[in-house]
Amino acid sequence: MTRPYQPERQVKYLGQLPEEWAAVPFGRIVSSSQYGLNSLASESGQYAMLRMNNLQDGAIDTNNLVYVDLDDEEAAKYLLEDEDLLLNRTNSADLVGKTALFEFNKPFVFASYLIRFKINKAKADPRFVNYFLNSEKGEQRLKAFSTKGASQVNLNPTTLKSHYYFPLPPLSEQRKIAKTLSTWDRAIDLTQRLIAAKERRKQALMQRLLTGKVRFPGFNEEWREVRLGEICSINMGQSPDSANYNEDGDGLLLVQGNADIRERRTAPRIWTTQTTKICEPGDIILSVRAPIGEVAVSGTVDHRFRFL
Repeated sequence: MTRPYQPERQVKYLGQLPEEWAAVPFGRIVSSSQYGLNSLASESGQYAMLRMNNLQDGAIDTNNLVYVDLDDEEAAKYLLEDEDLLLNRTNSADLVGKTALFEFNKPFVFASYLIRFKINKAKADPRFVNYFLNSEKGEQRLKAFSTKGASQVNLNPTTLKSHYYFPLPPLSEQRKIAKTLSTWDRAIDLTQRLIAAKERRKQALMQRLLTGKVRFPGFNEEWREVRLGEICSINMGQSPDSANYNEDGDGLLLVQGNADIRERRTAPRIWTTQTTKICEPGDIILSVRAPIGEVAVSGTVDHRFRFL
């Protein structure tokens, strides 16, 4: 059974929730919050320190760690504990509000652009909280509370605790939801690792085949080394005037650069009505701007592309 939730402005975005669920301010399920450590870090030290770039897709990424040395009193203040929730309070408008759950048995501290929330486990399951904050609706709502700073945007924990309303099922249902989503996370992680392993095997095979170290039976002719210009024509792109760009399908698709390349194929997003340089389907596109060297095959569609 569902019912429309309270008409308060700040909870309208939750829409309809099951009868047994509550809509509560975030502060009702938080027992404490704390800003991170403002300290110079280095490549070595006593404690690994998590920063905003270590929060990725709701989890902690321990690549690119930095380290700090702390006395016992300061370390005790900033050491993370299992199921602490970290939130990135300052970043670009696109990245602010990243959250992740700390689930390690190793000593870590956290940097100043992060906030640590301790979840009241008698009211909310930390994993469920983290999943909601990383959902599309949860992320959008977090960004709605961000305020512009000098060069970045910021989130205020006091504002979030008072005005960020949170859907709260019964605790047993929260745990069931979190367990189900965790199972999917593990399956996705396994699939991604299998794909990565297959990609490494493919790269190794490519290296052997494309250098002649491994050859198929019946192919015994010597390979020749030639310059690229001997086997293809090379043309530089030319930028159309941006005034001729559109998203309405008027003209030809425009391949601008790396942003229009996906998995070694062109994936243009806009059209242009001005003719500059044209490539045919099947032509090879090579990026000459950072990151230099990105290669793709132009799309196998019926119409042609203009490109930069």
